[in-house]
Amino acid sequence: MPSDLVKSYAKKTGKKVSEIDSLWNKAEDIVKDEYDNIEVDSDRFYSLVNGTLKKMLKLEMAYSRLERFNAMYENTILKFEGMKNNEDEI
Repeated sequence: MPSDLVKSYAKKTGKKVSEIDSLWNKAEDIVKDEYDNIEVDSDRFYSLVNGTLKKMLKLEMAYSRLERFNAMYENTILKFEGMKNNEDEI
């Protein structure tokens, strides 16, 4: 696994680099078992392994929750600003 990616996931999850490395190897095995028609040295294989690892680390879910929170926050700000603008017109 690329060392920058290992360090990045370790930092995001609070796990040790060695643990992330071990999970990467498990993700590779999972992808090899599930997708036997994909070349190990292909970009597609790397993407599948990376996606599998993200799911193992629950990074995908955490990111989508953050996106939903940001959308709710922005929507609240827009509503508040709209209400404030309407008060100025009265």
